[in-house]
Amino acid sequence: KEAEEVEVMARRMGDLRWQRDVPPPDFSVINEEMGPSLFVRAELSFFSRKDGGALQEMRLRGPRRKTVPEARKDGSELRKIAFAEATEADLEARVTELEDLQWSAMELVGEDVADTAERRLPEFTTATQAEKFKEQEKSVSSLREWIYAKQEEQLQNFQPSGPNWSLAGQAMAVPRLPGVWYVHERQQEGGRPLPWLFFNASSGKYYRRVHGTTGSWVQAGTPHQPLSHPITMQSGVLCNP
Repeated sequence: KEAEEVEVMARRMGDLRWQRDVPPPDFSVINEEMGPSLFVRAELSFFSRKDGGALQEMRLRGPRRKTVPEARKDGSELRKIAFAEATEADLEARVTELEDLQWSAMELVGEDVADTAERRLPEFTTATQAEKFKEQEKSVSSLREWIYAKQEEQLQNFQPSGPNWSLAGQAMAVPRLPGVWYVHERQQEGGRPLPWLFFNASSGKYYRRVHGTTGSWVQAGTPHQPLSHPITMQSGVLCNP
């Protein structure tokens, strides 16, 4: 319920309201290293769903900046355009304009550069099945309510897209949401697997780690599906006189 209230607030931006059946545009400020220099830049998430298909997420990065307020101003500008029924081409064009723009000190004030300007979508911490069980046990008012909640949580209504998904074990910390969870892992430098994406088979939603955090997860679009195509190659030799 709390997550729903957060998303309702994220669907508002001044006098604008996000009416589409996909999550509203959102952005976060991320760090980026270039040699010995450290920059910050806004990363906008723009969601779409074509012809009732899978949820797609386009992530668009603004120009590199030296300060967080500058990057937040960029993100707020991109979010405003996205709220105004913009297309992907409109957003890309605005990024190009921002690259040639330097914000003045007078422009770097107000709601657009406040902490609350970014990361407005609901974020979820993780917990193991045992931890979630204890939390749920305290919140239910009767045994019947608890049994019904457990039955609803175990429903698998969807399958994850793409290969290399595995069912999350009870000892794995997953986002604090009801449902059956699948995980897509990547190996760290030491060889230890690290959760990269989560999929809720009960709701059909994907979740990715919030950039720069260790335990916060936010809804994401459907991962890209790799495709194989047969190709024919011809070799040739060119001799120059």
